[in-house]
Amino acid sequence: MKRAFTLMAIFAVTTVDRTTSSASGPEPRSQPITAVLREPLPPERLQLSSESHEIVIQGPSFRYALDKASGIIVALQVEREGHPVLRLVEPARLVIGPYSLDTKHARGSTAITSQSDARIVLKTEGTLKSSLPGDLDLPFTVVSNFFNDGVVVAEWTLRPAKDLALRELRHEVVASGPFRHYLHKTRDRDGFDAPWGSLPKPGGRVGFSTRTSCLQVFGPRAGLALFTDRGATHASGGGETALVAVKSLGDDLATVSLAQYLVRDAESGPGLVLKANTPFTFRAGVSVVPNRLPHPRQRDLRMFTWVGDEKHPYPSDKEIHDAAQLGFTLFQMHRLGTPGEPRPPAGELNRVIDTVHRAGMLFLWTANADLMYACAPRVREMQAQGKWRLWQGFNYGGRYTAPMDRYCDLLATCLASPNGLADYRIQCDANMMDRYQVDGMYIDDNLAYANCTLAKEHHHPEQRYDCLIELHEMNWRRRQLLRARCPHTVLVDHCTTAMVLPVICDFDAHLYGEGYSFSAAETYWAQFGWIRSMHAQGFIWPGDDEPQRCATQIAYNYDLLTGGGQYTYLD
Repeated sequence: MKRAFTLMAIFAVTTVDRTTSSASGPEPRSQPITAVLREPLPPERLQLSSESHEIVIQGPSFRYALDKASGIIVALQVEREGHPVLRLVEPARLVIGPYSLDTKHARGSTAITSQSDARIVLKTEGTLKSSLPGDLDLPFTVVSNFFNDGVVVAEWTLRPAKDLALRELRHEVVASGPFRHYLHKTRDRDGFDAPWGSLPKPGGRVGFSTRTSCLQVFGPRAGLALFTDRGATHASGGGETALVAVKSLGDDLATVSLAQYLVRDAESGPGLVLKANTPFTFRAGVSVVPNRLPHPRQRDLRMFTWVGDEKHPYPSDKEIHDAAQLGFTLFQMHRLGTPGEPRPPAGELNRVIDTVHRAGMLFLWTANADLMYACAPRVREMQAQGKWRLWQGFNYGGRYTAPMDRYCDLLATCLASPNGLADYRIQCDANMMDRYQVDGMYIDDNLAYANCTLAKEHHHPEQRYDCLIELHEMNWRRRQLLRARCPHTVLVDHCTTAMVLPVICDFDAHLYGEGYSFSAAETYWAQFGWIRSMHAQGFIWPGDDEPQRCATQIAYNYDLLTGGGQYTYLD
């Protein structure tokens, strides 16, 4: 392993080609990796233009068009390196029983309710005409949130004038792109075991009869996902509630149909009855990659993870320099405490960050997607006021502790709690950026957990709910904050095998190989290699002493077999 580490150190100090102007034309110019790491991220701005029948939202690498009369997405194009790679073949469809939300049957208007470089919100109000004679028009409202990470979340509200029995409620798109595989996540699982596989031959289809949450297709150059918060809210008879159908499949492009059912019942079934003058609300979304422009440092992001204990809470300068000499460019500290509130002795943190920077690395603060330190001020306040149920989660049985480190005492929270939790997390991150020269964050266990039993207190749309939409917005908010405070910021998540597009799309690197994620090299590359479509880096590391995990040598071999530059180390 010494020889392998030596090779990594050599790669870490290699230079990157750039061009400068001269009398004879562009000439190659080199920069050290330490400089490239700190280059600002490319712009991630949204722009809006209004045309006669459409509103167009242009992002860094994607372009959406929304029909003003229906609020439906009628066009989508995604580019990679200036060339189109993904497009809608036809407008998206939302079928609501005998009503179809499209340009022919909708009569409405759209207004811009808010607009910024990072998020645009549109509101469409109108009525739908039924395909059945004599039916009343169906009033609808849709609030569409366009994010600069390529995600769209639309919240639909239906308000029938009389009781309406729905036997079908389906969101569907037909798209063309370099897709090779599919993945399906349910809203009653965290996605760790989400089924995935190769697309079938033309004319083939893959269906699921479960509580659908996210359905996606992907390849090494592009990806597309549909998601919803109320998948299979009413389903009977064993019918499919999520479906991938392949219309054509060539060497470079596949044309596929993706469909998610919120309601599916037999013609003779009772259906889901929407009560008269009572709103029925659901959310449906789209996510695409590539969702941003590439950064030249992508392949040079190599992460070293330092985990202390109560005897050694902070690394020594020698340990930091040793990591740099092995070729690592990111120094991640586990068990550091609530962002902005480092563990005792807190004065050590400035020394650590200064040493990391002098060694040419970037410093990452670790936080969990759902866990919060029991000593966090607001956590203590909620407990003292008897309000902890408003934030309470159930991962790790509700509490995580480490036997070798009494400071490592964290409480589980619900990812979708609407009771000020997300705002508190963002405030902690802002305090961290105010007080310390942090370059980014590592978010552990970035998974859409579905284990909350407090659906009423947390206002979940369904009793079994994975909080996917709220987790995406939290990740998006964090990225906006850190980009504004640190233009070269790096965000890393630990997603294991849950490669769910709207959950992971706001990160620059992904830790997915964790010792037990390895199978055949071909399967490994097919499952994880598509992160290249996101202009993101992948991380793998060896397991520990658990028997189902692999040895360091195996992890390093996989790194070499799957492209190199991904091997990370855990101290």
